[in-house]
Amino acid sequence: MNWTYFIVLGLGSMILLTDLTLIINWLFNLKSYNNQPATCPFVSIFVAARNEENHIESCLNQLLQMDYPSDKIEILVGNDNSTDQTLQRANSIAEKDSRIRVFDISTNLGLARGKANVLAHLAHHARGAYYFITDADTRVPESWVKYLLGAVEQHTGIISGITTVTGKGLWARLQNMEWLNALGMLKIVTDMGIPVTGIGNNMMITREAYEKVGGYEQIPFSVVEDFQLTIEVLKAGFGVINLFDPQVTAITYPAIKVTDILNQRKRWMNGAVKIPIILKLILVVQVLAIPLCVVLLFYNVVMAFSFLVLKILLRSAFSFFVYKKVKQKFNFDTILLYDLYAGLLTLMTLIYYVIPVKLDWKGRKY
Repeated sequence: MNWTYFIVLGLGSMILLTDLTLIINWLFNLKSYNNQPATCPFVSIFVAARNEENHIESCLNQLLQMDYPSDKIEILVGNDNSTDQTLQRANSIAEKDSRIRVFDISTNLGLARGKANVLAHLAHHARGAYYFITDADTRVPESWVKYLLGAVEQHTGIISGITTVTGKGLWARLQNMEWLNALGMLKIVTDMGIPVTGIGNNMMITREAYEKVGGYEQIPFSVVEDFQLTIEVLKAGFGVINLFDPQVTAITYPAIKVTDILNQRKRWMNGAVKIPIILKLILVVQVLAIPLCVVLLFYNVVMAFSFLVLKILLRSAFSFFVYKKVKQKFNFDTILLYDLYAGLLTLMTLIYYVIPVKLDWKGRKY
């Protein structure tokens, strides 16, 4: 046996140990928070919309059903230079309910661009003490505002729920599993005292924290605007909380084309390169599972098979507990293909990230 064999064994052990550590932390170290606010302050909900004519009406109708005093809520919609009927459809809903105000955004504020610019404009019109942020293609539950507010503690700056992917077929289920596993890991490291980011389509920021950092127009621009805002809020001394509960679980739609998902992941990679080392280690270790299994085949078929079975069992256990937490059905057929999906997608994303082409996001080049 040469030294490479022991390196392979060491990596295999690290991968399995990482999965086991995630499970232990999930079962015994998750933090819980109060789910009902002591009072009902006035709040502002921000919806950034660009070419969302197919989703904007259902999004706004859902927000109007929020379980929160109707006189303590406003919904601000920012139309981001849409070329479809987004603006017209948003205005038609606003005409029926005075809680909705629609703004057609055509200028940039300071350093802000894209979605960050829309949110910067909306903040200037907001009257609430708390800003709730979601997207036009996202559906949040009726309990969303109350449950996020209920988790506010002293010096809290940002609180996020989680977002899952809805849709039929294996492609949608694989994306949903990816989101839930990633957000599960995010919850664990945040509860360990290593906050990473808010979730841009399911988050709340206090007005105090937002104004303290100067708003989006004064912080460095990033295509992962939620990540950059979180960094600035943490620098300003505020806390960040991630909730993992069905009462704050939003749903969004899967990326349909491979190019869509690669652009989405390339956008996320702009933030991933800055995440804490512990989370980078977890992600890298997860990606190495399938390549390592292939390498093990050249040394010992039984060992390779054993490693693969243990890996699938541990991944299944973590995913099962995560799904159970948000009361979603766990599909065992999905887990069998998940590591292959995640490994191939990560490899493609890395290649797409390093090649010199601009990121295409919502019809804009970055």
